[in-house]
Amino acid sequence: MPTRALDVNSATIEQLRAVRGVGPKTAETIVKERERGGRFESMEDLSDRVRGIGSRRAQALEAAGLRVESGAPSGGFRGDAGRAGASAVPPSPPGGAAPGRRGAEASKEGGKDARNGRQPPRGTR
Repeated sequence: MPTRALDVNSATIEQLRAVRGVGPKTAETIVKERERGGRFESMEDLSDRVRGIGSRRAQALEAAGLRVESGAPSGGFRGDAGRAGASAVPPSPPGGAAPGRRGAEASKEGGKDARNGRQPPRGTR
């Protein structure tokens, strides 16, 4: 177990595995989802996006030292955000919703959302 808080947005698979309750599969899934969908905004966002992490498990992981730190994204889109008049939000891709959008904002086709054709988490329909 880490002796200090571990930021889920910058942690490696090995660092995540050191957190009590995170095994190799969960650590890999967290990192892959972070690479695919961008930074986690909260522990709730983590539990919404990572299969197998519900609200109770997210609370347990938080108690074990896992955190979602606020601040500048690691390697994400924010290159022009500091310039006057520049938008910190990238434009939406043509013909679809912006990546990471959920619920009514997601581009849905046949009841599935834009996340590789998977069903959205319960409660978002």
